[in-house]
Amino acid sequence: MLTLTDPIEMQRPPVLRFGDGTLEGLAAWAEAQGCRRPFVVADPVNAARLGALGAAAPCPAGPRAPPPGG
Repeated sequence: MLTLTDPIEMQRPPVLRFGDGTLEGLAAWAEAQGCRRPFVVADPVNAARLGALGAAAPCPAGPRAPPPGG
């Protein structure tokens, strides 16, 4: 298990796709890239669409706290 002192590597995706119909192909693309458990960050509107990704068990984080001083 990683700790806060273990280095991690992050890679940006080599392909970015935008536009109508691209969400439906995202699960197949992620699987082809070897992604077994992708981490998805989404606002409430887009979180409702996670079923299109074939997400087995989404784990919503809940409402955000207001920014400090806001």
